[in-house]
Amino acid sequence: MASPGGTSQGKKTLVFSVGDSTGAAFVGRLGEALKKAVEAPLGYVVNWGRLYSLWPVHMETGCCSTELGAVSGSRWDIERFGLLEAFGSLRQCDLLIVLGTVTRKMIPRLRIVWEQMPEPKWCMAVGACSISGGLYMDSYSVVQGIDQYIPVDVNVPGCPPTPMTIIDGVLVLMEKIRKSDLKGRYQAVEPVPGRSDD
Repeated sequence: MASPGGTSQGKKTLVFSVGDSTGAAFVGRLGEALKKAVEAPLGYVVNWGRLYSLWPVHMETGCCSTELGAVSGSRWDIERFGLLEAFGSLRQCDLLIVLGTVTRKMIPRLRIVWEQMPEPKWCMAVGACSISGGLYMDSYSVVQGIDQYIPVDVNVPGCPPTPMTIIDGVLVLMEKIRKSDLKGRYQAVEPVPGRSDD
C-alpha cells in the first residue's frame, strides 16, 4: 500500500493508518456524514411540504383584516402561494397572523392561542398597530408591539398594508421556512456585505 499522499501507478491515493494496520479508513464524524446524507435532503422535502401548506389562525382586531380578506379573495388569491384558508382548530394551525390593535387585556388570550399551536409554528404581525402600537402609540391600554410577548418571524408594515405587502410578507416567511432545519429553526439573516446598519 502507498504511504499517505503517495502515488500508485501514477494516481494519487490517500491511505490512513488505523491502529497497527494501514488501509483506507472512514475519516470524519458520523453525525456530519448523516447530516449531509440524510438531514439535508429530508429537510428539503419536509420544508417543501411546510412551505406550501401553511394553515393560519387569525387574530383580527382592526382594519387590517379587510386587507387580509382582499388577499384571500379571487383577485389576489393567496392560496396559490400555499397559504390555506383559516381552520377551526388551533392544533392544526402553524401560522399565527396578528392583525390590528392588541390591547393589554388581549395579550393573555394571544399567548394561549400561541401556546396551543404545535411546533414548528410561525407568527406574522400585520399592520402598524400590531408591530408598534400604530395610531395608539401613547395609549396606556395598547401593546407597543407583540414581539415583546411572542416571537414574531415577519413584520408586515403599513396602516393598513396593501394586499401586495401582505403577499410579500408571506413570501419572506416562506423563504425563512425554506432555509430552516427539520425542527423549524432558521438562522438569522446575515447582513449584506459592504452595508453598515447604524
